[in-house]
Amino acid sequence: MAILLVALWHFGFGRTRFGLRLRAVGEHPQAAASLGISVARVRWKALLLSGALAGLGGAWLALDNHGFTAEMSGGRGYIALAAVIMGKWRPLQAACACLLFGFAETCQLHLQAADVGVPTELVRAIPYLLTMAALCGFIGRSRAPAALGKPNVEE
Repeated sequence: MAILLVALWHFGFGRTRFGLRLRAVGEHPQAAASLGISVARVRWKALLLSGALAGLGGAWLALDNHGFTAEMSGGRGYIALAAVIMGKWRPLQAACACLLFGFAETCQLHLQAADVGVPTELVRAIPYLLTMAALCGFIGRSRAPAALGKPNVEE
């Protein structure tokens, strides 16, 4: 389902009316508003869609842990944000970054089970160390949407 959602979003982000409007609202809301696009409506739709996808992710995490436990996300939101930045705000590249970070998580779990003589705290830090290394030196320039975090324009 995740692969299908990434492929659909990659297509939808650049080729559908909603995707193009979302990009326009994210980059230059005043220009989008001058074309008659309701900036607030597009942002609300994007917020609801992202909330639904985050809810699916949380449901999967709870099912994978066989129930809800405190601190079960354990910093994965930080890693997800790093994946978006590393993917330069594009769906396919962000999905590839998620696969890299998932591989680091899997390596961490296997090293914990193998008991290789390395302190557990260091082994648990592998995904976070990889995230910091990727953000510090290997991604190049990543530019966020120009209007990210700015309030709506007057319509």
